[in-house]
Amino acid sequence: MSERFDEEGFVAGSFDPIKIYDAPMVALSQMFEGEASFRSLRDTFLDPAALSPAERDSFSSRLKMSTGNNPLTNALIDVGTNPFVWFMFITSPAGGAALKSGGKLFSGLRSKTPSVDSEGKEFFKFLTGRYNPVTSMLGLLNAHQYGAGTPLSSVLHSFSTRFSELTRQDTLAMKPFFDDALENISKKFGTNVKSLDPNDAGVATATIDGEVVSLREYLKKFNTYAYMHMSGMNRNLVRSSSRIVENAKVVVKTETGESLAFNLDPDQQDTLAKFQSTINGLKRNRIDADKIGDVAKVEEIDSLIINQAKRRAKYLEDQYDIGQTVDYKAGVSYTPTRASDASYQKGEAPFRVLTESEVVEAIDTDNISGQWLSREGFMPLLDQSRSMMKGRYADLFGNKELYDRTGKFDFDDDKLTRIFVSLSSNTSARTAEEISNVLHKELQGFVGNEGYKKIVKAMTPDERGRVKMTPDQFKKILRDVRSEADDQEHFMSRNVWSYVDDMEGAEPLKRRTDSVRVNRKDRVAHLSGRVNERNIYDPHIDSDDLSVLLQDYERKGISSERLRQRVGRAREYELTNPSTREFGRTQVMNLDWLTSFNRYLKQTRNDVALHIDDATKDRFIRRAKTDAEFKQTLEGQKVGLRRKSERDLFGPSRSRYDYLRAVTDVIAGVDDEIGKAGGERAREYIMGSLVERMRGAMPMRDLVSETVTLQALDMAKRMSDSKAFKKLEGMGGIPEKFVKSLRNYGDMTLADASGSALGRGITKTFYVSHLGLNLPSAMLNLMQPLMYAATWMDPDVMIKAYGQGLKQYFGYVQERLKMPLNADKLLVDQLRAKHFRLSNIETGDRPLGLDLLDIRATDHEILDSFAFSSAANLKKQGGLDFWASEMPMKLFTHTEIFNRVVTGEAMLGQLKKAGRIKDLAESGLGTPHRIVGGGKFADVEVAENVREMVQNTQFGSDLINSPDLFQRTGFGIPWVRQFFTFPLRTLTAWTDTAPMVNQGRRTWGLTGFTTQGRWTAMSHDFMRMMGTGAIVYEIGKNLAGVDLSRGLPGQTLYESTIVGPMLLEPDSDLAYNLPMSPAFDIISDAFNAVTEDDVSLLGSMAPRFVPGGIAASRLLNAAPRVFEPRGFAGGLQRESADWSSMNEKGQVPIYRADGSLLEYRSAAKTVLGALGLNTYMFKTDQELNSFLVKNRQAVIDERRKYMDAMLGNNMEKANRIKMNFEKRFKFPLSVSKEQVDRALQLREIPLKERMYQRISKDFRPVVRPYLEERLESLKARTPEELDLSAKEKMRVLPSTFETYDPYSAVTE
Repeated sequence: MSERFDEEGFVAGSFDPIKIYDAPMVALSQMFEGEASFRSLRDTFLDPAALSPAERDSFSSRLKMSTGNNPLTNALIDVGTNPFVWFMFITSPAGGAALKSGGKLFSGLRSKTPSVDSEGKEFFKFLTGRYNPVTSMLGLLNAHQYGAGTPLSSVLHSFSTRFSELTRQDTLAMKPFFDDALENISKKFGTNVKSLDPNDAGVATATIDGEVVSLREYLKKFNTYAYMHMSGMNRNLVRSSSRIVENAKVVVKTETGESLAFNLDPDQQDTLAKFQSTINGLKRNRIDADKIGDVAKVEEIDSLIINQAKRRAKYLEDQYDIGQTVDYKAGVSYTPTRASDASYQKGEAPFRVLTESEVVEAIDTDNISGQWLSREGFMPLLDQSRSMMKGRYADLFGNKELYDRTGKFDFDDDKLTRIFVSLSSNTSARTAEEISNVLHKELQGFVGNEGYKKIVKAMTPDERGRVKMTPDQFKKILRDVRSEADDQEHFMSRNVWSYVDDMEGAEPLKRRTDSVRVNRKDRVAHLSGRVNERNIYDPHIDSDDLSVLLQDYERKGISSERLRQRVGRAREYELTNPSTREFGRTQVMNLDWLTSFNRYLKQTRNDVALHIDDATKDRFIRRAKTDAEFKQTLEGQKVGLRRKSERDLFGPSRSRYDYLRAVTDVIAGVDDEIGKAGGERAREYIMGSLVERMRGAMPMRDLVSETVTLQALDMAKRMSDSKAFKKLEGMGGIPEKFVKSLRNYGDMTLADASGSALGRGITKTFYVSHLGLNLPSAMLNLMQPLMYAATWMDPDVMIKAYGQGLKQYFGYVQERLKMPLNADKLLVDQLRAKHFRLSNIETGDRPLGLDLLDIRATDHEILDSFAFSSAANLKKQGGLDFWASEMPMKLFTHTEIFNRVVTGEAMLGQLKKAGRIKDLAESGLGTPHRIVGGGKFADVEVAENVREMVQNTQFGSDLINSPDLFQRTGFGIPWVRQFFTFPLRTLTAWTDTAPMVNQGRRTWGLTGFTTQGRWTAMSHDFMRMMGTGAIVYEIGKNLAGVDLSRGLPGQTLYESTIVGPMLLEPDSDLAYNLPMSPAFDIISDAFNAVTEDDVSLLGSMAPRFVPGGIAASRLLNAAPRVFEPRGFAGGLQRESADWSSMNEKGQVPIYRADGSLLEYRSAAKTVLGALGLNTYMFKTDQELNSFLVKNRQAVIDERRKYMDAMLGNNMEKANRIKMNFEKRFKFPLSVSKEQVDRALQLREIPLKERMYQRISKDFRPVVRPYLEERLESLKARTPEELDLSAKEKMRVLPSTFETYDPYSAVTE
């Protein structure tokens, strides 16, 4: 032992902190050397600083000393002796086995019992019973995890890929035209115009047609006139409306005996039904009167019956213009074509299309709007938008291939049928979004649930095989609904509306129906607005929009009485109608082309991808059908007679929505209680929240940022209209522009999404301030593939993937450096597609290429929120916005790209190694890469596996990959969930995604032993993760002297549990180790600043609001003292370095904010610390300080316990304490006579008297009166004796032990 320790008991050598990867070897060394105890083992893993020098020692440290402490041999020794590395070598990566067996990595848990997998019902009962109850109930799972083991992921991949494809097509088609329009406007107004939205207009004016107009007025006129032009309001139109009705007839006889038959529309049917109901009721009353012999009553009823029959006859004469008198005595017969009791007849179907047409006169009779748009150069933009809407019409209803090739339109019967079935089959569905009455009306004409049942019944063969309506007849009806009413040349969605509220005599209040100014429960999330297009006449239009046109007419001296009357009626409606309505509110339609067009395209993209496409032809779906799990879905589905009838009648063609419904129905349809709860929760989330979010019908609303935004808007409006600011405005120049900008801001009509812009802005600010220019965060992020990707992939595959990643990345960087920093995003997108091959993969039905890594700038995840509303988002970004937001994040963004490339390449390499494909091939420079070799669906295998691997390990944030918790609760608000996503996804990837790999099967290394199940999979993967992390940790520690543990699995999993840091971390480090949003930490600091009256805390918050602020504040700590410690600015600099006072060793004195010397630090260490790399340094003084403090306290505590045992005459306990102490610290535990005397003295002085003696002498007179009142309970007998020391009291005052009489104590 003496060889290992110096005279003070310390291990010879340097001090190294003990991290989680060192702990197992330290614990083993303690056990083998007889030093282990429960306390030492606990401290080894949970509080290493509390270990004594002897307990910190390990076999590996002595072995390294014996080999000369060479960095290379040290690394080899540490890797070879680390138990975590041993564990890794008794496990095997699961990815290769999964791909070899089924071509799919994430395939869900499976039962060990083959019989359970053999039946669909039993399989899903097993599957849903295996949902992790904790993560499922808390909403921590995403759609991939809920659908593990089912075709759900393939359906979702199919949807997201198709939606992204449509978004990309829309964006690229419109971008050049938006750019040209914005460039023209920018030239006119002499400012950089980024959007066609009037709400985004800056303060600028231009002279247009000899009149000075503001940019906001100009954009308002453009949107109003563009809507008028596109919807045909500048010409007379014949508009039609069609709907499906029952083909009922009425047969009447004239007085000449002639029988006539007429079709009945629904209104006529209702009217005649009321006549017949009244007559039938009277006839029943006549029978009752006749039975009792009431002749007078019978005659009265006969008169009433005749009267009703005459009224009915007159109604029929008027309705059909018969030209003859109807014989009311002959009665009327109603004949539904082929009614249920009628025999089969050829001829008309039981349903028909009812079309109504009217001539609608123009509002803009002189085409002022069209002339202005043409003169201002907007026609190319509007022509392109019309072309896109026609193309989308073909996507929705026609043969798109024919339309793209020839420009000719032909209806697609399968699409029409699919729409009808998808949107009409179940109006009593579980969620409103599942079947929307709005969509019924928009796409088909509302038939209702009963009407749908009748149509299905009419097409269902009877027992003799007869049908009342053939499929061809039904398809003709669907064609007629569209062809007789749709006007593709003048269609424009009526989907932008405003509430008009009665203000009791004052001016009515107008607010957009989706505005944040409207109560949340009253906001309307309009879809495409096509429901209103099926109405012939325009609804009430906002008088403000019509007034834009009227003003131009008046300005040009053109008289239009019709337009003036239209504006007057609109104005009167807004003034008078709200007061007559419930809650004093009505609605008017807005003429807003940009918003309307954007909403239409977005919603129809969803319709095409969800409801219109024939999903059976999609390669993702076709590939899924080859899996056993698809068969399990069909076998497990409980198909009722109605659904079976639908299949038989309408054929096998299915939409993606049909597949989603089928899979989730099966998941939720199991019988057992546990499985049903999990399955129903999964269906509720997917068919409710997820589908609604994908369709854009359920935005995540940020109540806090909405409220703050509204307050800011109101304050800006009040300020700009105040006398002081109006005077400021009158000064002209910059003050005038400022006030006008303030007024424009206060007048903004913020939509629902815009109302949360403040929250998104806060989130962006925190990201840029905390991660911008932050080298340690970027380095930490680079280690993410070492967690799950390295766990599931083979080591050689991962090494090659890193090589491929470096090759592709540096090839990209080499060309990117030749471009401006703020280059056009589409050019950057093309460059990424060229160099990162997995971001540009061709599949059989998508030759334009798929981005499997989600790194392309034009992916829908980046574009969709701003598509078309601001084309500047796709243009080169410049000025302050670029340097303040995008530039600081470049470092972090590039590490994320690199991670995704490495992870994707690892998955590709594993597919090649498993023999699923041969390689990738490039058709030409920059063209999509093709899959070479493999099976029929090799392209889909690559797409699904690579995309799922990247999403499940790099935690992308698209809707399908986001947890339920982030979609339905307040955690979905960006600034709330910020920095919480990664730890949450890290935890659930281990608890729920890991068991999905290879169906939960694991092979334990060379033993060949195989297990299957959730817990064994989790245990196996934990060992591999820790082993991989240990290798990287040991190499970094020994070869580079850096501590990489914070970015490796052990620390990451520990922090992701949240419970661990809360229980084990000191309060000072808690915020650092918890995944808390900076918003909460700032609120806490602000509160402390106020309550503690320390304004320097406010200064410490400032860097959190500045781009790269955290990195900059860290740099400031290595600078000389810049700010005074007191006051607001003092919080900006917590430490300072006095570089002018370096000592002879080249060390820099480091001072705290209060001016006290903290330490002398080497120049290199000071600079590295300023860059944030102190996190990765091993020789950290903080850990050494903690070790010294805790060991000093431990020595004191053990000596005190020893003394207590001796004074208590418990020598057995004292000897045990002494023995454990010397075993722990390796030096004798001894006490002097003075220490014993001192202990005796303190034992005779009461606690409050001892505390008084520890108070400074200056403060004692203040508290002395309190003790004087209690002299009878103290050692001191007089007030003067209170100030005597313990030693003096023992000399002057009698000892308690000498005078103590036990008997007298009892008797007294």
